[in-house]
Amino acid sequence: MTRYRAVFIVSFLLAFAATLWAGTGIIGGTLKNEWGDPLVGGIARVPGQQYLAIVGHRNGSYELHGLPAGIYDVLYEHAAYNSLLLRNVEVGENAITELHVILNLAERGVSVVDTVVLELTADTTAL
Repeated sequence: MTRYRAVFIVSFLLAFAATLWAGTGIIGGTLKNEWGDPLVGGIARVPGQQYLAIVGHRNGSYELHGLPAGIYDVLYEHAAYNSLLLRNVEVGENAITELHVILNLAERGVSVVDTVVLELTADTTAL
């Protein structure tokens, strides 16, 4: 009898756990630069919510898990690159929405504050 009870409890817990994930979806894909290099350390997130993914795989892949079905804005960021906000991304129940994103290198102006010019001359005197 105890064995059947254990099987029942485990079955119940598995069924309950499955209902917790029901109705959610995933946004996944890759984050790369304009040359096709993966942007490891980049971030994909839903602004104003707790959903966040860090690109940690060397192929540039990411996944935002547990998103309730609906419409989201997704922000992509990486140091030295322009951020990109994709609006109205639809996530379906038990579905994966694939987004393969390319970020462009941010243009940063270089300003010269001060310039020092040195003239070097060779000493031709012999000892």
